[in-house]
Amino acid sequence: MGELERAFFANFEGAALGVLEGAVFPGDIDNSSGGGAAGGESAEGGAGGVLGDGAVDGRGVPAGAADDVVANEAAASVDAHVPAHYGDPAGEWRALEEGRGFTVVGLDVVAVRGADRRRWLHSLLSQALADIAPGASTEALLFSPSGHIENGAFVYDDGDVAWLLCDRGDGRRWADFLNSMVFTMRVEVNLREDLLTIGAFVPVGASRRAEAAESPSEGAGSGADRAGPGADGTVSPSAGVGPGAGGAGSPSESSSLGLDGANSGPEGIGLPLGGSAAAALEETALFVWRDPWPGVSEGGATYTLRGIEHPARDWRRVIGVVEADKGGKLLAALERAGAAPAGMLAWEAARVAGWRPRVAFEVDERALPHELDWLRTAVHLNKGCYRGQETVAKLVNLGRPPRRLVELFLEGPVDELPRTGDPVTSGGRKVGVVASAVRHPEDGPVALALVRRALDPEAVLDVGHFRAGQTAIVDPEGKSSASPAERPGAEFRRAKKGAEARPAESGDERRRVESGAAPGRTTSEAEPGRTRKNMEPL
Repeated sequence: MGELERAFFANFEGAALGVLEGAVFPGDIDNSSGGGAAGGESAEGGAGGVLGDGAVDGRGVPAGAADDVVANEAAASVDAHVPAHYGDPAGEWRALEEGRGFTVVGLDVVAVRGADRRRWLHSLLSQALADIAPGASTEALLFSPSGHIENGAFVYDDGDVAWLLCDRGDGRRWADFLNSMVFTMRVEVNLREDLLTIGAFVPVGASRRAEAAESPSEGAGSGADRAGPGADGTVSPSAGVGPGAGGAGSPSESSSLGLDGANSGPEGIGLPLGGSAAAALEETALFVWRDPWPGVSEGGATYTLRGIEHPARDWRRVIGVVEADKGGKLLAALERAGAAPAGMLAWEAARVAGWRPRVAFEVDERALPHELDWLRTAVHLNKGCYRGQETVAKLVNLGRPPRRLVELFLEGPVDELPRTGDPVTSGGRKVGVVASAVRHPEDGPVALALVRRALDPEAVLDVGHFRAGQTAIVDPEGKSSASPAERPGAEFRRAKKGAEARPAESGDERRRVESGAAPGRTTSEAEPGRTRKNMEPL
């Protein structure tokens, strides 16, 4: 357990919550089978193994080309410093979903101060931050010059400081990169190692379970409309999670999510905290970041299929940043609210079921925001220049992402799960890799995977010993809500194709066409300076 977490949990001694009595850390778990765990506290560990109910603790970052993935051991213990569970992962997940649970998520926190902080970050990152309002929450990505994701962070500005929240270990990388880019800007960047991050959920609208009970054929979480293997080993794949009148990607998505306009822009202003655990965080935390997911932020776009209901539409995550020495005050507030602790198994189960990408899992050296549906909340397509912008814009307007994110519903061994980087195959041919795998209390074993865009959406897949049905998250057609109805230059391509289809009347005529000469002219009669090369449309 990390020093910050140790300081926080020390405040639980003698508390009614009695958290440490049931806390199980990754290193306490038998990684060989995914079975039970010993009680008590552990040092960092569990890399690449299985946590508790079978949820993967390996945070391997896929790396390599042509779908060849090698687990990154440096990322394997990103959550090893915080409790995996407290004895009841399923009950903890329900507490989170109902707003009664809280999770020590153990993120790094970077503080950016100075008069130029907003326009400086605006110039470096994918999100529009130049005019971000005090109290605003959003997220942003850092791209390589070629447009691939290098890092990501949740962003909050309190009017004096811009705060970046990121996976454990990424804070130092963020601080080093930003400090290397200061030059003459009036900014100061510091990794804050005295702050702790506590997460909770805010219920929004009716629960999926209640909706499914009233209308099983239309409920987003019902077995009828979610892909998954049947009792006979067959799989009935589904392209979506419900018909939904105002689904993700539609113009009316923000209103259909039940936000009442609260999350219509990157600032996310107006989203009520509600929920007992979130209210306790608001009472105690230095600030509370409100997740804009799964809304579509101003300037964003979505690659999900039209007309589907997003599985995360009924709740929002909030993350409170707390000074570690105020753990006692926070505990008192949590107790008054009747809140209960929930481990990272429950937190990650909700994330995966909500199709929410995470840098430590879904990002490899080839990752593009389009294939992860991350233009939704992390990229502003209409802002000024930033590193990698040309690739991001070109793919929206002219291309299609080479891979796409899918949710896999797994059938196989009850005591294990796939690991990050495991190959996904179809007919014995590798078609993708596993990014995240969890055991969800309602949906069973599920995973997020990156597969080739052209893969048949109805194909039954294999992941090691598992058979898998797939639900499309990113549209197999590869077009976003911001993509043009017809790709630019389509008329030139049609004209060129038509010209190639017309047979020449003779060898001389064919040569004249290929040389750029007008029909009926010899090559020598062609317009001066016009050659085949420079006459072809761009």
